[in-house]
Amino acid sequence: MKNRSTANTSGVLILLLIVICLSSACTPPGYTPQIHGVSLDREYLLIEKDHEVQLVASITPGAKYKSITWRSTSVGTATVTQTGLVKGVSETVNDGHTTVTITVIAENGELFQAFCDVHVIDFTPVASVTITPKPSTMTVGRTETLTANVFPNYASERVLHWEVDPPSTAVSISPMASVHGGSVTLTARSAGTATIFARAIDGSNKFDSFPVTVSGGSVSISVTGVTLSPTTHIFTSAGATQQLTPTIAPSTATNKTVTWSSDNPSVATVSTSGLVTAVANGPATITVTTSDGGHTHTCGITVSIPPPTVPVTGVTIDQASPQNIQPGGTATLSATIVPSGATNQNVTWSVTGANPSSITVSPTTAQDASASVTVTVPAGAIPGDTATITVTSVDNSSATALITVNVIPIPVTSVTIDQSDLTLALSDNVTLTATIAPPTATNKSVTWSSDNPTIVDVDSDGNLTLHTTGNAEITVTADDATNSATDSITVTVN
Repeated sequence: MKNRSTANTSGVLILLLIVICLSSACTPPGYTPQIHGVSLDREYLLIEKDHEVQLVASITPGAKYKSITWRSTSVGTATVTQTGLVKGVSETVNDGHTTVTITVIAENGELFQAFCDVHVIDFTPVASVTITPKPSTMTVGRTETLTANVFPNYASERVLHWEVDPPSTAVSISPMASVHGGSVTLTARSAGTATIFARAIDGSNKFDSFPVTVSGGSVSISVTGVTLSPTTHIFTSAGATQQLTPTIAPSTATNKTVTWSSDNPSVATVSTSGLVTAVANGPATITVTTSDGGHTHTCGITVSIPPPTVPVTGVTIDQASPQNIQPGGTATLSATIVPSGATNQNVTWSVTGANPSSITVSPTTAQDASASVTVTVPAGAIPGDTATITVTSVDNSSATALITVNVIPIPVTSVTIDQSDLTLALSDNVTLTATIAPPTATNKSVTWSSDNPTIVDVDSDGNLTLHTTGNAEITVTADDATNSATDSITVTVN
């Protein structure tokens, strides 16, 4: 609906109206007053489309002037006659203003101007509403066709809204809206009184009304349907309630009573007033049924009650302590939450200790306690380093468990002399080399010995000294106490 107020009128119109008027006959003989100015009878003009308004210019009486000029920059929006009659052509758009300029040029060439802001609107409000006929009395069952007209018949908004006041079962109107010249049906339903209104909806607040009295018995209006609101609902706690509201059609139906039922009362129950109560998890359908006609509508109910939260009271590590790991080795750990049915099973892992930088645990982010983590001892770790691995419940930070990790040496598994049995001359110089396996063994030192050093002797570096002819067995032994690995060869001196 368009608003007639100036503040809401959109559009910009600039009118320049041109009228040429020679004024020599207007000057009294012997006297030529000077023009001191020019003015218009209004500075602002609100004009409706297809309407006309006369603008009047005031000039110094008797003054001589060459011409009067009116101008409009948009004759498609408004026009003007040579006498200053302005006519609205089309509605302006985009909120703004219009300027009408009148220019007067004096005999001496001096120029004078006056201005008027103009807005053109395309809206005509309703001035009055008339209902015909206006029956003052009716009997039950009787109908009347009512017609409402608006004035003027070219009003911009000609829709009318019909009302019964007070709302009652005495009369009903159908439909509840009409346009200029349109009709509605007034039906007498039961004994009583009411006032009938036909109101313009354009904001003009114009209406017509008449009172009517209905006498006689009553007419039964049948139910045609029923709807529920809401049509779905989810409960998250036992004992929670939700009121369902039925809407009977038509609203003037005589018998509006309904009954309620639940197809799964172990999940949700419903009262005689439509109040639904959650009982236990599951689905249920609530049905409303009209007593008149047996019309139904349903509401889908879901009860989803989350299980109660079980707190964590403790946590244990599944592997024994300590965990002895060689440099470059790993171990897998996991944990168990107590009680086993605790709601939050997540834990975090961390490393502390005298030399924690050499030992890591991964991942350290929260995860299920039963998921494994990996403890890694880097290859460069020093045997004797220790660390403490801690697992902590996410639900209860005081629920923790510890395990010790010890870095242990890598034992020697074998030692090998780089030579097989040798036959040498007294003049030969030979050095033997021992190879430790694995190459990552922590203690790679060895001890050399000869079972007959008077014939062949060997020093700590594996250098042989040949003393005389004969045989000797040269043995190398790994110094690693965890494994007495040895190797030996026979040396024959000729």
